[in-house]
Amino acid sequence: MSLDVLDGCAAPVVELAKEAGIALAPAGATFPYGKDPHDRNIRIAPSSPSLDELGDTLEGPALCVERAPTERLPAAAAGMSGTERPRRHC
Repeated sequence: MSLDVLDGCAAPVVELAKEAGIALAPAGATFPYGKDPHDRNIRIAPSSPSLDELGDTLEGPALCVERAPTERLPAAAAGMSGTERPRRHC
C-alpha cells in the first residue's frame, strides 16, 4: 500500500515522520531504483493490515502530511515579489 502526497512532499513527510519517531519506507521506495520523479509517493505498508491497525498506523503520517506543506510554503513565498503567484511546493 502506498500514499501519494503533493508533488515534492514525499521526502519532507518521511523526514518529519522520522523526527516524530515514526519509521516509514524512504520516499519513492516503490519506484525503480527508489527514484520518484515527482517526489510524491510513500510506501505505507508491506502487508495487508486490518482496518483498526491501519487507522492507528496512519494517524502519525497523516499529521506529517498536513505539516510538510505548511513548513515549505512560507519559505517558497519569501523569495517572491508581490506580483508573483506562489509556485506549488510541497
